[in-house]
Amino acid sequence: MPNLEILRRRIAHVASQVIPGCQVVFDGTPFAWVRFRIEDGSGKTIVERSPDYHVSEIADWTDQELRDTLRTLIHLSGGAPMGVAAFDCGVR
Repeated sequence: MPNLEILRRRIAHVASQVIPGCQVVFDGTPFAWVRFRIEDGSGKTIVERSPDYHVSEIADWTDQELRDTLRTLIHLSGGAPMGVAAFDCGVR
């Protein structure tokens, strides 16, 4: 099973490639599951709540698949436009 902390950092890093200055906020979930929301640099929520993902599911995705999933979540949430430049994204 993948290391949860490494996976969270990976999600935050890839999110930074999609949304400059964002924060990925992880919710408390049962072991081996990941759920998060994404906020922009001002604290405005861009993605209210992701679906629950099993860590092995995300670990199997390429970075491109993860970027595509994040863009889809953002688009469905009516958040930032798809495809923006990279920036460092924090984890909370």
